This record gives sequence, structure tokens and C-alpha cells, in this order.
Amino acid sequence: MNKLAASEPALEFRISARYGSRLVLDEVSGQLAPGEICALVGLSGSGKSTLALALLRLLVYRGGETTGSIRLAGRELMDLPERTMRELRGGRSAIFRRVPRRRSTNGCGCGRCSRVMEGA
Repeated sequence: MNKLAASEPALEFRISARYGSRLVLDEVSGQLAPGEICALVGLSGSGKSTLALALLRLLVYRGGETTGSIRLAGRELMDLPERTMRELRGGRSAIFRRVPRRRSTNGCGCGRCSRVMEGA
């Protein structure tokens, strides 16, 4: 396991994604510090699942294509064989999907997201 320097991001990416000729993510970038937790919150169809699947290199199984760079603990993931990616998924990276019990139009229902989306 790599020990990260204090200033080195645990995850950094700059990616684009497409389904056929339709570009759905254009040079989306971000980074997470070691120990940081990120939640993707947005409207239906805004690209949350596409981004998550692209970062895990699973978009291909939905007919999509991801290009760019994804670095986990300084290690480039885009060039790794699928077998190595399978070993990384769940161990060093994962996606957790919340299945809502009811539809909500103002965030995830935790209260804080609702206030953020309303501009409070």
C-alpha cells in the first residue's frame, strides 16, 4: 500500500466520457485528499452515475467510453488491465448507491443538502 505524502491527493482525475458520438462529460476534473469522503448529489440525468462508473472504469459495460487520466494514490488507472482494476475495486475504491424510498426534489433528504440546494 502506498503511503501518500500530505500534499498528494488520494484521487485526482480529468476525464471525458461519451456514449457513441454523444459527449456527456467534457474534461471533468477533481481530486480528493486522503481520508476525504465525497458524495455526488444532483438532479436526475446530471451525470452522477456516469462520473462514478467512469472513475471506476466500468462505463464500458454500459456502452460508454472514458478518456483522460484517473490517478489513485499517484497510480494511473487508465492504462491498467481489467484484471488489476477488479482487484482495486472494492479494496481501494468503491461506489455506494442510495436507493431512495421516495422521490425527493430537494436533495438527498438529510436536511443539509436541502438547505444547500435552496441556497441557505
